[in-house]
Amino acid sequence: MMPRVQQSGVAYLLQEQFARAIADFDQPIQLEPDFVRAFYDLCVAELRLGFAAKSQADVAQAIKANPNVGSEAAKDGVKPQDRPSNVCNGSKADTSARAV
Repeated sequence: MMPRVQQSGVAYLLQEQFARAIADFDQPIQLEPDFVRAFYDLCVAELRLGFAAKSQADVAQAIKANPNVGSEAAKDGVKPQDRPSNVCNGSKADTSARAV
């Protein structure tokens, strides 16, 4: 089960409140730098705010730590086209304002 702050970060992500999501994802990462799922979700929020280069670098690290993290994120509503791993794979993610 996700820590409460992580759950609220995912909720903000799904509500397109990306800056608030980033703040919530930063906290568990600071407490546990190896918390891959929070790191991955942070990358999604960064991508949606237009920080593609930062998202690409960060998600590469998350995927290296856990290659299945994208599938885990999908269970919480992160759609494939919005996943930062698409940026790493050379696909163009749509960063327009639509629900994650």
